[in-house]
Amino acid sequence: MDTTDRDRALAELEREKRGRQKAEQEAAEFKARCDLLHAEVLQLRDELQTTTGHHKVQSSRLQNTSEVPNHKASSSDGSTDFDGQYTLVNTLLISVGGNCRVMASCDYLNTVCVSQSSTNPIFRGFGIRKVNSSEQRLIKYVHLHTQPIRDLAFHPEAHDGIIASASLDKTLRLTSLLNDSVSLISWCCYFCITSCA
Repeated sequence: MDTTDRDRALAELEREKRGRQKAEQEAAEFKARCDLLHAEVLQLRDELQTTTGHHKVQSSRLQNTSEVPNHKASSSDGSTDFDGQYTLVNTLLISVGGNCRVMASCDYLNTVCVSQSSTNPIFRGFGIRKVNSSEQRLIKYVHLHTQPIRDLAFHPEAHDGIIASASLDKTLRLTSLLNDSVSLISWCCYFCITSCA
């Protein structure tokens, strides 16, 4: 029985699957980069509007007073303190039920990830809510663990969009925010015995 054609078709199918997976991952990466560039444009526009607004306020103050305002005050140790005013810009309701204990920020993707419990009664557990930090809007919930999440972290230097989550279910997951799936399996751990200071 000749199975050459079948084997060739199976090999071709496998190549097509690998090609499609690679194309999907590249498309997700390009979309993430496009979203990042779009967010940067919005952020720069907001900064320009803020700077223009501050400039107008300062100009009107200078016209009304003969003194030049001093925004910097040196403290006794020589450092510079800035006397600023903070204004609440926006609030976002992450979860009605609470349980939003930890968060991590990724400047590369303009995303803040907040832990929360699942609101789906079928898929109980805990995950992260992705928040677009520049547009200040909720993006997506990603289910990760069966127990509460105790910590979230991004690598401080790598720009790969991978978040580490540690949970009370005794698991550590490395999840890619580019495709919202567990991308790496943890094979080993290591304690650094040298001082990090």
